[in-house]
Amino acid sequence: MLGALGATALSSQTGGEIRTAFIGIGIRGKSLVPQVLEQRNTRATAICDVDPNARDAGLTLAKRDSPRAFTDWRAMLDFRDIDAVVIATPCYLHAEMAAAALQAGKYVYCEKPMGITPEQIQMVLDASRRAKSFLQIGQQLRYFPVVREALRQVHSGDLLGRTLVIKAQRDSLPLSPEAEARRPAWYKDVRYSGDLIVENAIHNIDVCNWIANSRPVAAFGHGMKYFPQPRWAGREMMDGFSVEYVYLNGVHLDYSQLYMHPRGLRRMTNGQWYVVYGQKGALDMTDESAEFCEMNSTQPRDIIPASLKGAKENAMEEFFACIRENRRPFADVQVGATAALTTIMGRESIYRGRSVTWDDLGVSLIPASTTTYPSPGFVSLMPKRDVSEHWTVEGAPASIWRVVGDEITCEGKPNGFLRSKKTYRNYVLRADWRFRREGWVAGRDDEGWPNAGFFIHANETVKNWPKSFEVQGHFGEAGSLFGTQGATIKGAKRGVIVRDRPLFGDWDRYEITSQDGKVTIRLNGELVNEGYDAQPAQGNICLQSEGWEVHYRNVEIRELP
Repeated sequence: MLGALGATALSSQTGGEIRTAFIGIGIRGKSLVPQVLEQRNTRATAICDVDPNARDAGLTLAKRDSPRAFTDWRAMLDFRDIDAVVIATPCYLHAEMAAAALQAGKYVYCEKPMGITPEQIQMVLDASRRAKSFLQIGQQLRYFPVVREALRQVHSGDLLGRTLVIKAQRDSLPLSPEAEARRPAWYKDVRYSGDLIVENAIHNIDVCNWIANSRPVAAFGHGMKYFPQPRWAGREMMDGFSVEYVYLNGVHLDYSQLYMHPRGLRRMTNGQWYVVYGQKGALDMTDESAEFCEMNSTQPRDIIPASLKGAKENAMEEFFACIRENRRPFADVQVGATAALTTIMGRESIYRGRSVTWDDLGVSLIPASTTTYPSPGFVSLMPKRDVSEHWTVEGAPASIWRVVGDEITCEGKPNGFLRSKKTYRNYVLRADWRFRREGWVAGRDDEGWPNAGFFIHANETVKNWPKSFEVQGHFGEAGSLFGTQGATIKGAKRGVIVRDRPLFGDWDRYEITSQDGKVTIRLNGELVNEGYDAQPAQGNICLQSEGWEVHYRNVEIRELP
């Protein structure tokens, strides 16, 4: 749930009208103004641009609402008649404006990229964590119905099995001199645009992040300004590059964007496309179509229902729906930060001529730890003296579970679990866990690591364990999600999900969201797994232990509508 600030402001207006301001009325801004005016119960109240011609164009587009004109975006943010801000300025200005708008309590729709340097991304993340409003990033491909349906099937696991490799491209002819001349100066200057990979390819690379359902750990690439004469990257915008990415979950991405692709080249077609290779075959996908090629079949199969073909993206509609319904956007600040950092990582590998890692960027998507516990809006499930305050013990003597300081500890033998006294359906559950490091000796039957974890939607106990879904705490398979004792869920993955793990014995953190049968798993701030059509769709929450001492802390829950 978002804070009460935005919801209170909106509810105080007649009919919940959303008053919207625009910063930047260039090529993109001119297309966004009518998109906003098409939405129900919205009103354009402010237009801001330093260019008088652009500003006048915006005022003309929004003349229905008689918006106020501004030349200074900071002064505009002080204007009280604003609930939401749409930012469509040159790339280097996005982060400062977005952070300031969030700080001012405004809902923000910000064009991609969220920023062009790691420092800018950190600025927006920090502002977002303090804000009671939200940011939606303009990664519009996430709102294309065909793409969403194709990736729903990919993530279900039923179509491809596990995703292994992605190949993607965005190729075209070389730019004509006339087209080159029409580009604004800031776009061609990499200090202001972030270069082609950050300004342009971010749309496609974000889709690849979405396909992989993860974020990269390393990148290596090469690119140049090839036309009219080859020049090294780093000063003028590239017109060709290729980057290899390796993701947290082992997925490999091969991405290229070359403005040198002849129309007659048939073996590898021009344009934008993605090929997703999995255990069962490959998916050939664009933003308008998707065909599945089974491993041993010569005939591709169209996987998109006719009802979705030709359907338009609805990013702006969703932005206003999220404001009214007090929910997080699908393309939220985490999506924007991950997409921008992925492209920045690729750019830096090209500029530096070597592999660049995620850690080299120095930005964490995980909020800094806070002394506030439980978190605002959450209810603690941590007992003060005895586990029986919130939990019942099953499968093992109660004596193996103890409250020690701010932690619940379990000896691990015999196997057992704690079951919450209350059942839950829609909620966000957060918890930290770790194993005792000292004394562990790996054996064959545990694949080298001890086991523990969480049961959610727990129902009746069958042969010592509840019918439920296990969110795996096994150190080597953290992030796994699967049904036990007859529980079923579609799309979830089991196995080695995340390769980049903390040291054994250090704390891990889960955020588990359950919403009407859909379950998403974030491990240490990263989205690592999700499933849908969970049966059962509700039940108890359990803390599990199997064979080795495990510690839990900061267990808290927030129920959702």
